[in-house]
Amino acid sequence: MIAFEKVSKKFKQKNVEIRALNEVTLTIDTQEVFGVVGESGSGKSTFLRLINHLESPDSGEVFVDGVNFSLLNTKEQRKKRQKMGMIFQQFNLLGNKTVKENVDLPLKLQRRNEPDKIEQMLQFVKMAEKADQYPSSLSGGEKQRVAIARALAMGPEILLCDEPTSALDDQHTYEMIQLLAEIHHTFAATIIIVSHELEVIKALCNRTAILEKGKLLAVTSIKNDENFTHYENYYERVKEILG
Repeated sequence: MIAFEKVSKKFKQKNVEIRALNEVTLTIDTQEVFGVVGESGSGKSTFLRLINHLESPDSGEVFVDGVNFSLLNTKEQRKKRQKMGMIFQQFNLLGNKTVKENVDLPLKLQRRNEPDKIEQMLQFVKMAEKADQYPSSLSGGEKQRVAIARALAMGPEILLCDEPTSALDDQHTYEMIQLLAEIHHTFAATIIIVSHELEVIKALCNRTAILEKGKLLAVTSIKNDENFTHYENYYERVKEILG
């Protein structure tokens, strides 16, 4: 389980203080697919970075499986972070490395030589036939599949997705929704999806948090709420909660 308890985080930009999160309290269940929606600047990406402790809270506490990241030393934090995978909006692949070399990166950083694991992950995301190609030759959807294979290579218990479909066209977005659903079914990972694309949240998530200017406005059910039956009603429902 992931728990935020009165978590606040602020930054300074050009001597102006910005409160990215303001006393956010919520829990995410183990193996849940959980969404985070909100407009640009609402604190969505900061929320993700606090889970893997790439950012630390100014106040409040973040617990992952009952452990407060802030109380761990650097070695312990690194070990805990290895159980988390990250999927980025812009893929973050290295252009001078092949598909399989990109997938191998997190394993190589841990001095692990597991070619069978790389092959398994590429087969899972249907990119094995392009293992020796470079990112420049791939479509956006293919690049995201490689990025997902890389995120899965370490066998994460938690998968953090930061706008995973926003750089994709409709067809690739649909395929990515299917792939993320398959990941949840196959690996039983806890998946947190930050997205402004409401249809993605609706298709994948059990619940979603709604953020506005760092404040948590609501955590609302999707699967059991009649207002989320149709995309138009879902959008209206979110706008209603956003005020």
